[in-house]
Amino acid sequence: MTIRFSYATFLTSIIVFFIISICAVVYMKSKKRLFSKFEVFCLIVCFGVLNIRLLLPFEYPFTYSVYIPDIYFTVCDFIREDFWRSISIFDVFIAVTLIGAILLGCYKIILYRRFCRSMKNSEYVKTIILDNGKKIPILKNKMVDEPFIFGIRNTKIILPEKIPYDISYVIQHELQHYKNHDLWIKVFLEGVVILYWWNPFAYVIRKYMYNMLELRNDFKITEKSNEKEKIDYANTLLEAVKFKQKIRYGLGINSNESFLKYRIYSICENRTAKRSVFVILLTILTVVSSFFVLEPTNREAPEGTFSIRYDNPYMIHDEEGYHIIVDGIEVGLLYEVPDIFKDVKIIENIK
Repeated sequence: MTIRFSYATFLTSIIVFFIISICAVVYMKSKKRLFSKFEVFCLIVCFGVLNIRLLLPFEYPFTYSVYIPDIYFTVCDFIREDFWRSISIFDVFIAVTLIGAILLGCYKIILYRRFCRSMKNSEYVKTIILDNGKKIPILKNKMVDEPFIFGIRNTKIILPEKIPYDISYVIQHELQHYKNHDLWIKVFLEGVVILYWWNPFAYVIRKYMYNMLELRNDFKITEKSNEKEKIDYANTLLEAVKFKQKIRYGLGINSNESFLKYRIYSICENRTAKRSVFVILLTILTVVSSFFVLEPTNREAPEGTFSIRYDNPYMIHDEEGYHIIVDGIEVGLLYEVPDIFKDVKIIENIK
């Protein structure tokens, strides 16, 4: 089986994304205070796999088909209906999605270029050289109110002109984003949101993913800190939120105010945090779901007819018509190919 895109793979990725997203949102909303390191790791894996499946909704050699009848068949039958001539409703939806994604992508590129131009007036402070030889300049800019790191190729840390809190923690935090490859993850998440601009849960999962990245940073920076150093770091977060602005194109030390209390409690009381069985099961479910594609199976066929399960069918076209082959056995002959079989591979054998 080759890698292919179909309405079934697309619908499966959407359905799985909605189910897992709803479960994750309900859990996050019901969360009281603490997140453990393992819990953060699981949620990052869960959201990552979920977004990869959404961005690459293909059927792979390792995926298995799960056949679902009744209402799912009705939905699939509807989206395969002809909208105009041989163009189906599914084709129109995909076209509208791609056009919207292209327009939104171009708009974001324009905004990003404007943002980069506005950062050219920044004042140089110093350059930090990492262990791998990467040089990251630190700049100051009067137009910003919050420190942040941005740029995949030409990575920079931008600071406001005045910082009324500990700058050492700020720089550690921004550098940790680079070491964790969070800027690449941010670009990936933006790509998912651009492609699925019509999906509200794509925006919600992006927000929660950013929060988990911030928590991962917090844990990494404070993993060897004593209680006093953890409190100092938490105070830095509190001070930073007072000067917060919305950073669109970089990653800063802040997350949204509503999530700040979770970060502070998780940093200071991480020893008492417990692993969540629900999060572990949710992550396992997300990973396992990547190996399955939901396929519609027809209702009970009338006597004298047959249905095809798409395990590995194809058709051979010759002078007699279209021979339907399933598992190497001919199961029928068609004189014309109906729309329901338009995704089936056809081998021409006309001399």
